[in-house]
Amino acid sequence: MSLLMEPTARLSFEPLAVAHAAELSGLTHPDVIRFIGGEPKDVARQRQDFVRKAQGPKDPSRQIWVNILVRTRLDGRAIGRLEATVVPAPPAHAEIAFVFVPQSWGQGLAFDAMQAFLPALAGAFDIFAFWATAHPENQRSQNLLARLGLIPALEGEWPDLFSYDPGDIVMTRPA
Repeated sequence: MSLLMEPTARLSFEPLAVAHAAELSGLTHPDVIRFIGGEPKDVARQRQDFVRKAQGPKDPSRQIWVNILVRTRLDGRAIGRLEATVVPAPPAHAEIAFVFVPQSWGQGLAFDAMQAFLPALAGAFDIFAFWATAHPENQRSQNLLARLGLIPALEGEWPDLFSYDPGDIVMTRPA
């Protein structure tokens, strides 16, 4: 499912496509893989991941996948992606994530992108709450989520999470 998002002062957005795998080759960097898990990837394996994302969930009545490419407006360079797994069953919630190339870290670009993404998701899907997970050593992501208003959640309060790895920090906030 695509989500139309208005550009920000520094960023533009478009639906993620399989053809973007090569442009986002920086997402295969070991520093990125370290925090999102899995095996090291090359562009061919990333392309396979993007094909799976484009196919969508097996049961679209139970979840909706939203995948967005993020570009800088200054030069049109692809710098990352945003994703959400929306669970429409009332009350609707979204598990959100962001993955950016290391060259863009520390510039506030992921924060800017997520500030645009969350209200777009909430408006399009009548989201009740946002959920996110972060690797326990990924302090940057935890800080970004906290700046977005997410707080650590108690384990018994979690919905079924799709990207949770044992030991991850789980955070939430109302939409």
